[in-house]
Amino acid sequence: RRVLFRSIIRKTGTDTPILTSVGGTYYPNLTIENNTGTTWVTSSTSTFTGSSASPIVKGNLNIGGSGTGTLSFLNDNTYSSPVLVNGNLSVQSGSTLRSYGTGFELQGNLVNNGTLDYGTGSATFVFSGSANQTISGTGTISFLNAQLNKTTSSATVTLQNPASVTGAFTFTTGYLVTTSTNLLTFANGSSVTGASNNSFIAGPVKKIGNAAFVFPTGYSGSGAYHPVSITAPSSTTDAFTAQYYASGQTDGSTIDNTITTLSNCEYWNLSRTTGTSNVSVTLGWNSNSCNITSPSNARIAY
Repeated sequence: RRVLFRSIIRKTGTDTPILTSVGGTYYPNLTIENNTGTTWVTSSTSTFTGSSASPIVKGNLNIGGSGTGTLSFLNDNTYSSPVLVNGNLSVQSGSTLRSYGTGFELQGNLVNNGTLDYGTGSATFVFSGSANQTISGTGTISFLNAQLNKTTSSATVTLQNPASVTGAFTFTTGYLVTTSTNLLTFANGSSVTGASNNSFIAGPVKKIGNAAFVFPTGYSGSGAYHPVSITAPSSTTDAFTAQYYASGQTDGSTIDNTITTLSNCEYWNLSRTTGTSNVSVTLGWNSNSCNITSPSNARIAY
């Protein structure tokens, strides 16, 4: 074991190596950051290959440093689960993180100043653990597939830069926090599964494409899921953006005499940002909604 770590994983200082796995082959040109956070992957190409057991990085994984490099998990489609990174995952400018298979489970922050490359695989970025996380960086942040799987539903993952999803986004536990600037966009052909009171998007979300879609919106303050659904637009380039607000609307209080009262606790903003498609809209009521005593008397106004 001492020979394996000494010759296969280069590290600085006397820290215990932070990379462990059951089985698999580690190539000698791979440098992983130690527990002090001072060592980087700097070789031109570093590769994990091997068995069905997933590598575990017990700390931060930083790719690039002062140089450039590529960290590849070319055979991780044979892994039984995503590569687990207990700390932060950073991709430096000019460097590439490649995952053609299972993907990564991240318990720290994601900083992408380089390139995320999924090839023709089916990789998933899983955000887990109990701590709040952030997603940032100057590079394009695009997920093939993604999952929120936090330890508690109150834990958050916050976008600090725009991001997109081209495949499936699975909501299990935790909230994704977005803004109009740091927006999550679902590309044409992408999908959402699992959204509930335990997991949704707190903030605006955009969808591009010609398929019916349920925007997984809600309010994290009350843990309430309030989706917005649209029927299929007519064009693959049409785009809609939706957000739920747990407050009264501000467009005025004048009402027609056939209306008894206006909701003073919530409203949705649904905007057609690209295209000319007309869609039908469904709004998601929840137990924190107010003013509704008989659902048969409820109306939607715009």
